[in-house]
Parts: sequence; C-alpha cells; structure tokens
Amino acid sequence: MENRTGARLPAEAFRIRKRVFDTLTREQMIPGGSTVFAGLSGGADSVCLLRMLAAYREMHPFSLTAVHIHHGIRGEEAEEDARFCEALARELQLPFLRADCDVPKEAAAGGISLEEAGRLARYRVFGELLAGEGGENARVALAHHMDDAAETLLLNLLRGSGPLGAASMRAVRGPYIRPLLVLTRQEIETYLALTGAPFRTDSTNLADDAARNRLRHHVLPYLQAELNGRSAQHLAAFAEKQEALADFFCAEAEKRQGRYLEEREDGILVRDQLFAEELPAMRTFLLREAMAKVSGSGRDLGGVHVEAAAGLFRKGRGKRLSLPGGLTAVRIRGGVLLQKTEDAGERKNGDHARSGAGSEKDIRNS
Repeated sequence: MENRTGARLPAEAFRIRKRVFDTLTREQMIPGGSTVFAGLSGGADSVCLLRMLAAYREMHPFSLTAVHIHHGIRGEEAEEDARFCEALARELQLPFLRADCDVPKEAAAGGISLEEAGRLARYRVFGELLAGEGGENARVALAHHMDDAAETLLLNLLRGSGPLGAASMRAVRGPYIRPLLVLTRQEIETYLALTGAPFRTDSTNLADDAARNRLRHHVLPYLQAELNGRSAQHLAAFAEKQEALADFFCAEAEKRQGRYLEEREDGILVRDQLFAEELPAMRTFLLREAMAKVSGSGRDLGGVHVEAAAGLFRKGRGKRLSLPGGLTAVRIRGGVLLQKTEDAGERKNGDHARSGAGSEKDIRNS
C-alpha cells in the first residue's frame, strides 16, 4: 500500500482512498484520455481531491490541471491560499491555473448573496475552461463530500424546497464530477492527517454568519451526537435516492414547457393555463424553473418566493412582486410576466415577498 512517492500508505488512509478510486472507476467519471480541471481552494476537501486524483491517474492516465479561483475577498489571507495552491500543484508536478474574480462586485450588481455570487463565478470559470480547452472528454472535479450533501439537503428543505430539492447533489452531472461524495468530512481530515498533507483553513468558514456555517457548526454535530452518529450519511443517502424521481419529474416538466412558458424579449410569461390545467407539484416546478432562468440563478429563491409569485395568478392585472436576484413578477393579461430588473436592489411599489439577505431571512422567518 504505497502512495505516489513510494512511501507506505497507512492502512486506514489506503481504505479511504480505495473508496474514492472505486467510485471513480464504477461511475466511469473520467474516461480514458480525459482532461480534468480540479477545483483547488487550498482547503482540506480540495487538497484531498487533488492528491487522490494525482494518485489515481498513475493507474488510469488522464490530463490533470489544478484550478484556483480567487474571489477577491479576504485580502492577504486569500493571496496566501493562492500561493499554497500553486506550490501544491508544483509539488505534484501539475499545471496550475489561477482565475481572479471580483465576487463582492458581482454580488452587489446581481442583488445576490456573496455565497451565491461566488458559486456563479466558479461555474463561469469552469464553463469557460470546458468550452475553451476541454473538448468532449473534459471534466471538472469538485470536492463536495457527504457532509456537504447533507447540509445542502437541509438548506433546501429549510428554504421551502419541494421533493426535488431533496436531490441535492449528484456524483456526476454532465461534465462535473464529485468523487468525494462517498467520504465524510472527518474521513477527509483523517486521510490528510495520516498522510501528513497540509491544507489551508478559510477564516470565513469559521464564522456563523452564513446559514450553511450554522448548520455545519451546530445542527449536524447535534444530530450526530444526540440522535444518530450517522446522520450525515443517512441524509446524503436519502438525497441520492431522490435523483431517479427528480429525473422523471424533470423529463415530464420539459414536455410541458412549450405550452405554459413563453419566452419574450422582456422576460418569460407564465401562462394562466399552467394553474388551470396542472397539478400543484407541476405548477410549482415550472414556475420556479422560469423564475430561476430569468434571475440567472435559483439559489436565493426560496419556497416563500415561489408561493408569493403563484399568488399573483389570483390577483388583478398590474400587481407586482420584487424578488431576490433582481427578479420582478408582474400580473398581466394571460399570466404572470417574470422580468429581470436593472437595479437588483430596487423594491417597487406593490406587493413584496420577503427576501432579506437573500435566503438567510427566509430560513429564519418563513
């Protein structure tokens, strides 16, 4: 049981790594000759992912590049993260790419949270890499693990998501792969400790200002300590089982989009027929899909916002709502028109759905 330098790998570290290797092989995450861009923040999860991928490619050859995305937050601490990532890529003899983004500016411009703006920035960078250099067999490897899947499931439910929100993360979604979903956060940190691999700690992850951090620091530990020590594993397994249901529902919804959603120059019209002809689950799903498409992201749209927009179908023409992500919903003849406002922070006269700091306020107050 040797690592990539020839040194013996501790038995527990070997067992942990083997589970990831088995997942990569079983799910055929990386076809032969692929180009893989691995997101590398410098944190424990991404360091573990990159080191495991570097070892895996010794048996299954593919091109591997470390990609570090600088969010324009945390000043010198973030620069130290970038230097650490570059040094790690050099140690593993891998190409290194750095992308700089101004996430605070993008968050303000879009009227969205810093967390959501950061997520969109990362996917924009990865999308550009896939389109520009990757080719057909290009993949983006993300370091989400079992605890992340459990946290995302709980967040979705607390924000008012329906059954589809339970399918929180997928091991493979198009060119995006998540090989570490079979590991818990503790197993990742154990692996790094056993192999003597250093990593960075993002100070913003230690604060309780974000809903995900509060779940991570308080809710999941309580569930595991007081109710079930395998709470994260069971929540992640439940989310995985919902994927087949989500696939079926999405396929049925796609068949209906042309009838109920009309794309126009000024937005998307959700026709009255949707609420007259379909069951509640399909109504809610198609309405939310349209809202997410117009706003550019559905992450800051909670159940309270979708319900408020649905309420416009029962009101007279001219009624409007201001929603997160710079989204405005207006009741007009024939349905509800969803539009992207120029000033994401503006709140026009009329009915208003609660938004607060994106979904943060909704979680606590809805």
